[in-house]
Amino acid sequence: MNWEPVKRWRAIQTVHPDRPDPYCIWAEVNGWASYTRPDRAHPASVIIELDDPSHLSAFVACLADKVERFGQDIVVPPEYFGEDSSHQETFVTASVTHRGLRALASRADGRPGRFVKRFDLCDYIEPGRAPVPDERMSRGNCRVPATRPPIDVNKKIIGIIDDGCAFAHRSFLSPGGSTRIAALWDQDATPAFAPANSKAEGQFGTKPYRYLAGREIWRGDASDGSWRGLDTWMGRFRVGAQGVIDEDACYAEAGCDALRARAVHGPHVLDLLAGPLAPAARCYADPDTPPSWQRTLDYSADPTKTDIVFVQLPQAGLQDRSGGWLDSHVLDALRYILGCRSAQQRTVVTLSYGSTIGPHDGTSILSSAIDALKRANNELDVVMAAGNSFASRGHAQVDVKPGSPALLRWRILPGGETPSFVQLWMPKAGEVQIRVAPPGHDLAQMEWVAIDGVAAWPTRQRPAATIVNLGNSSRGEGPMALIAVGPTEQAQEPRARRTRDPAPHGEWQIELRTSSSLEEPVHAYIARNDMGLNTPQRGEQSYFQDDDDVDSYLRSPIDDADIQNEDDQRLFGERNSQTVVVRRRGTLNGIATGETPMVVAGYQGNFSSDRSHARHAPYSSAGQSNLSGESMPRGRRPTTSVPTDESGLLPGIRAAGSRSGVTFRLIGTSAGAPQFARRLLGPTDRGASPLPDPDLSGTS
Repeated sequence: MNWEPVKRWRAIQTVHPDRPDPYCIWAEVNGWASYTRPDRAHPASVIIELDDPSHLSAFVACLADKVERFGQDIVVPPEYFGEDSSHQETFVTASVTHRGLRALASRADGRPGRFVKRFDLCDYIEPGRAPVPDERMSRGNCRVPATRPPIDVNKKIIGIIDDGCAFAHRSFLSPGGSTRIAALWDQDATPAFAPANSKAEGQFGTKPYRYLAGREIWRGDASDGSWRGLDTWMGRFRVGAQGVIDEDACYAEAGCDALRARAVHGPHVLDLLAGPLAPAARCYADPDTPPSWQRTLDYSADPTKTDIVFVQLPQAGLQDRSGGWLDSHVLDALRYILGCRSAQQRTVVTLSYGSTIGPHDGTSILSSAIDALKRANNELDVVMAAGNSFASRGHAQVDVKPGSPALLRWRILPGGETPSFVQLWMPKAGEVQIRVAPPGHDLAQMEWVAIDGVAAWPTRQRPAATIVNLGNSSRGEGPMALIAVGPTEQAQEPRARRTRDPAPHGEWQIELRTSSSLEEPVHAYIARNDMGLNTPQRGEQSYFQDDDDVDSYLRSPIDDADIQNEDDQRLFGERNSQTVVVRRRGTLNGIATGETPMVVAGYQGNFSSDRSHARHAPYSSAGQSNLSGESMPRGRRPTTSVPTDESGLLPGIRAAGSRSGVTFRLIGTSAGAPQFARRLLGPTDRGASPLPDPDLSGTS
C-alpha cells in the first residue's frame, strides 16, 4: 500500500503562500484529528512574524476595521497595541479560529495576512481540555490596570515561567509574612482564583488586562478595592498563635491544581533560583563534608532586593510533551514579566521547559522574538535549560550524496496515545526527496515525495501518517520536512466514531536522496513524547537506531562518532565514523538555540566543588562542534554548565516541593538554569558569568 499524494495542498486556505506551516498542512490533511478544530469556544494560539515592525499598526487597524468579517476570529492581546505598548513590534501572538487562520494565510488586499511574513500554529495535541470561556475572544478587557504590581524601582525582577507557583511556601515569604510573588499570571483556560472556585467574599485577582486567557493576581490589593491579592488570600488560611498557613486548604480553594502533588517542578526551580538555601549549601563540598543546609540571605533570596513574577504554563499544554505549543505562550510570558517593571529594571527570567525539534539555528519565530526582546531590553537576561535528550537517540545526522541515498530507522513503540513527529532539516542549497516505509512494507516500493510535496498513508481519506516536504517553511530558514505518524493506540470508542485507525508501531524506514551536491548534512530531530512530572503517561519515546547495532551510539561516555576519541578508534577503528547516524551532540533544547539566551548544561559533582572532578551528566543535551572546535550550523553550544547531580549515586539536586518542609530530587538540566540565573542576580551581575567549560557542557 503506497502513499497517496495530496496534489492541491497549496489551495488549502489556512496555508500561507510563502512560508507555509507544516503543522497546519498536517492538521488539515488529517481533518484536525489530533487537535481541537479552532473555533470561538476553542481558539488556537499562533505566533506571528510581521513583514516589518512598522506594519503592526496597519495589522491591528485591519482587524479593527473588519470586525464584522474576522474581528472576533483573530484577537491580538492588548499588550501589542494601545497607548502603553510599542507600535514597532515584529513578533506578536494571537488567538484564532479556523476562519482566522484563513485570514492570516491570505496575502490579498484588505486581509490581515497581507502584513504577515509567517505564522506558526501553537496548539496542544488533544489533551481533552475544557472549553474556553467566551471572554477569551473578547476585546472588552483592554483597560489599563488600576495599579501595577508592587515592584519597587530599586528591586531586581526574578521571572520564572514554569508549572506550580507555591506562593504560600515558607521559603518564598518575606520576614513579615508577605509573599515574595509580586505577580502571578496563570495562563490556563480554567485558572486558579476564578470566582467560582472561591468561598471568599470579594474578587481575588482579575482577568488579565493585557492578555487574552487565564487570570492574574498580584501580591497586594487593588488601590480602588476592585479585587484583592495574594497576601489577603493567604491571611484567610492562617491558623494558630504563630499564624502558620494551612497550605493544603490555601491551594485547594484557590483551584491551584498544579500544586496537588508534593513533588512539583515550579517550586523546586524557584527554590534553587530564589530560596533561602544557596545551591552550594545543598551539595557535598568534598567526600567528607556533607551539605551544610545553612540558610543565607544572599542577593536572590533577599526580599528587599528582588521581587518574583511567576507565569504558570497551561496544564493542557504540559500534557503535550512535544512542545509545539510553547512558542506563543513563552513569548507572552516574557512580555508579561517585562510589563511588570516600573522602569528599566534588571530582569532575569528562567525557563526550564523546551522541545527537541526545530531548526536549531536560531531562525524559528520564538528564537528570533527572544533575540529581538533582548536587543530592545539590555537589562533582560533569559536563562534556559539545555535539555535532557543527550542519550534519548532523538537526533540523527546523515550525509546525502548524489547516487547514494541515506537511510534512517525510526522505531515507534506501541501504546502511544499521541502522534509521533520527525523534523528533517536540509541544507539551504539543494533539494532532497523523501520516501518512507511503514513497518512491514518494502521501502523500494514506496513513492518518493519531492520538494514541496505532501503525501498521506494509507489513504487521503483516513491517513495514519503524513509527509510534508517543504522548500521553505514557517518553522525556520531553509528546506524542512515533517513526518507525522498518528497514535499507535486509540481511545476506547466505537469503531464507527473513529476518525482514523491506529498507526502501525515498529520500525519506520526513512530514505533520502538528492541529485545535487549538499554542502552540509541533513539533521533529523524527533519530538519528545516521554512522561513529565505529574502528567499522565501517553506513550513511550520513539527513537532512531543505527542499522548495524542499536547500541552503536554509545561508543564512548561523551563523544560521538565524528569526534576524535582514542577509545573509539582502538575499539572500532575506521567503522566508527562510517555507519553511525545517531548523534548525541546537537541535541540542545530546540527553543534555546538563538543568539541571546544563556543555556545551562549539567554535570555530576561527584561530592566535590572542584570542577576537575566532575563528569558530564549522561542526560544533559549538548551542542555540536566539528573537529576544529567550531560550532556547526545547527549546533550552538551551551553557555556554561553547573552541577545537576551530586554524583552518579545521588542524581539530581534536592530542593523544595509544593509544601513547606517537603523536598525532593529533581533530575535534569531544569535544576541547572535556576542555579546559573541566581549567580546573574548577584551584585556583580554580568561580571559574575563564568566562561563555558567545554568538557562539562558537552560541546567538544
